[in-house]
Amino acid sequence: MICKLNTIQDKAPFIKLDFNSIQTKIKKRNTYKHIMLSQITISEGFDTIQRIITQDINTPSPVISCICNHQGKVTQRFWLSRKKTQLVLWIEEESQEQLLNALKHYDIQETLKIQDIKCVSHQSTEIISEENWPITLIKNKIITITPELINQHTPFALGLIEHNAICFEKGCFIGHEPIARVKYRGKSKKSLTYTQSKELPSTAVNCYHDGENYHSLSITLNQKAPHAL
Repeated sequence: MICKLNTIQDKAPFIKLDFNSIQTKIKKRNTYKHIMLSQITISEGFDTIQRIITQDINTPSPVISCICNHQGKVTQRFWLSRKKTQLVLWIEEESQEQLLNALKHYDIQETLKIQDIKCVSHQSTEIISEENWPITLIKNKIITITPELINQHTPFALGLIEHNAICFEKGCFIGHEPIARVKYRGKSKKSLTYTQSKELPSTAVNCYHDGENYHSLSITLNQKAPHAL
């Protein structure tokens, strides 16, 4: 079934994405080791989405991308892959509505069409093969955009540059100018750091407790960049 993006409900509730609560939900499904992802297949409007997101859509392998606002702050992070005449996006199930609402917001001419949305296990995709999704993401410094982080930080502060989530060669995208200014004229004031500890750091923005230690990501100030943008 094909549906236009503008059929998505505007008032979908935001769910705080915390990996321990996700594990509880997974436990109820008797699939302890898997995280469920929303797989969104887009069949039309490729030129539009190319102008919206930070990544080049013409890539066959799953890559990290994001949507930013006009100030260059990250709205949502996801994976994408071009499959012949379709574009496939993957995002954590709890963040699906946030991603769809962001796409709808910038799809002014309503050209994007969704072919299908379905729930899949992360291990059925080509994204991450390891069983423990939460710890794998955190150890590899792949940020999860919780509601508290939406439109608050640049891709530099969230570690997305290190994952090549921004393609500066493809042309303009939403937030391109302020992001490019930081890349070519200065340094980011903030960066993403990984910590494993017995106590939960007060600065943690993503965290997971494995039963013994906290694995967390924090946004920290770069002390050696006094003139950074």
